[in-house]
Amino acid sequence: PAHFRFLERPSAAATRGTGRIFIQAGAFAEPENAQRVRARIAALGSVEIVRTAGRGAPLYRVRLGPLRDAVAAALLLGKVIERGYPGARVVEE
Repeated sequence: PAHFRFLERPSAAATRGTGRIFIQAGAFAEPENAQRVRARIAALGSVEIVRTAGRGAPLYRVRLGPLRDAVAAALLLGKVIERGYPGARVVEE
């Protein structure tokens, strides 16, 4: 079985932006769905699943990174979209 990790993310009020750039491929209510997406994009780079608080239930965000700059983020975003995730986006924390 694939090895992955879930990261707990503190609330937005408790964090300060670090300027780190990621590509978020998607956010899912079911961890199994996040794991499937992670497996499909793992060849593109370092992928993590971050568990965050959603409305009444946790969300599992699948993201690649951190990336060194906006140019690298734009290039990787194109690759993630080509893999079948048109809703992917650049996020910064």
